[in-house]
Amino acid sequence: MNSGLLLQNFCAGYGGRWVLQGLNVHCTPGTLLYVQGDNGDGRSTLLKGIMGLSERHGQISLNDQSLADLASWQIARLGVGYAPEQRDVFRGLSVAEHFRLAGLAARHEPVVTQQELLEALPALKARWQHAAHLLSGGEQKMLALARAILTGRYLVLLDEPCEGLAENVQLDILQLLNRLAQRGIIIVLTGAITDALCPAIVAGRAWIRLDLKELKKADA
Repeated sequence: MNSGLLLQNFCAGYGGRWVLQGLNVHCTPGTLLYVQGDNGDGRSTLLKGIMGLSERHGQISLNDQSLADLASWQIARLGVGYAPEQRDVFRGLSVAEHFRLAGLAARHEPVVTQQELLEALPALKARWQHAAHLLSGGEQKMLALARAILTGRYLVLLDEPCEGLAENVQLDILQLLNRLAQRGIIIVLTGAITDALCPAIVAGRAWIRLDLKELKKADA
């Protein structure tokens, strides 16, 4: 049985300076972890630390396998998908090619079909053969989200997935993430979500709110 994501006394930062210190979190399969905080509190750093893209210290494991000494590409092969805030899509590749590459990169059977993703993100279906550099910023964000979901068999890390998107699109995304959580995937997402959309998160099997700002106040 999968034990989920475990962080114990976890620290993450850059250049020898910890942005996050002593964080303890346990997310069982199906958990949706909503990370809040102000700029500089370490929301993006937390995701980068889990993914092996920042300096880090402490215990970190996924399904009882330690991630502490693994490179980001090795972590991805364990079924971890990651969509950074700045999108990082391949500008010259079409939406269809991004989906195809994500399918090739995935080492596990995906829990969501391509058709289901396109139904949840119809803007991508309409731009299926268009190169990524021709997409709007919001469409690029949706493309990065879809790619992370296709590769994240056990854990999906999403940095500001709803930023700049219309409220109806945000709702579609949150409902999609809810369905993924109900299938046992752990979702970790950052960013501001309006009060009107919060019920779309809380409807999930297991919802945890982690406020890094409050944690830092408690440690001060």
